[in-house]
Amino acid sequence: MKHYSKEEWKKYVLNDLNEHERELYESHLYTCDQCMDLYVQIVTEHEEALPDLLHEKTFTNAVMDEIMKSTAEQYDQLEDKPHSLIAEDTTKDQYQVSKKKKKRYDQSSAFHYLLAAGMTVILMVSGAFHSVIEIAETVQSSQFQKEKTSVTEDLMDKTFSWMDSIDEKMKEGDKK
Repeated sequence: MKHYSKEEWKKYVLNDLNEHERELYESHLYTCDQCMDLYVQIVTEHEEALPDLLHEKTFTNAVMDEIMKSTAEQYDQLEDKPHSLIAEDTTKDQYQVSKKKKKRYDQSSAFHYLLAAGMTVILMVSGAFHSVIEIAETVQSSQFQKEKTSVTEDLMDKTFSWMDSIDEKMKEGDKK
């Protein structure tokens, strides 16, 4: 990944780049935290040189108007579709509000809770949980018994074999 230098970000902040380069820098900011930190540092250093918003409310209203225009264009594109999708007396604002409020039933959390509760009841009635518990208990008990007996048995076997080897060596020593 290519990182831009402090001087390059300074050009970006002071608007000394063409539109294509600005777009490249902006897309890079979305993916690179290191360059984002450098960009914030340069903006902080040069904030006196940047223009002030004299009419913040006017600027905010202009941005909101642009957003409304773009949503109106999207609504107009929907009007080209069959009228069965949109009621004729629906205004653009009503359409946007109703679109936000309407949610499919299968996307609600209440539906998911009811579905999970229903599946739990079905599994309990069918005995699936009981059979899973029985299988887990048998596996666990067999592993526990193997581990418990194997440690002591191994220790005793090694001790007896060691004692037998000593006993055999003593018998061989007596025969000679």
